[in-house]
Amino acid sequence: TIAALRSENATLCSLVSCLRKEHAEQAAASKALHMEFSEYRAEHLLSKESYAQLEKSSYETRMQLEEQVATLAKEKANIASTLESVLRDSDGLRREHRAMTEAYEATIR
Repeated sequence: TIAALRSENATLCSLVSCLRKEHAEQAAASKALHMEFSEYRAEHLLSKESYAQLEKSSYETRMQLEEQVATLAKEKANIASTLESVLRDSDGLRREHRAMTEAYEATIR
């Protein structure tokens, strides 16, 4: 019976050794998966942060463009107003010139 117990003990020791080896392999695999997950999570957070920054930048750019469009619309209105004024003045000067020319011609005759 002692020989049988020793044999069973040796078998159990061998089994425990195998289980320890498997446990170590599983722990290493688990650690590798955890590291991979941590890297993925960090990349995801960076991606999320980058997207938020991009969205903010896009909003700011859109606001700037809307401001520029409003400014250009005001400038266009001012230019149109100035052009109308110049055209009115030009018409007035043309009429004055015509009247003066007619008066001069009448004086010459």
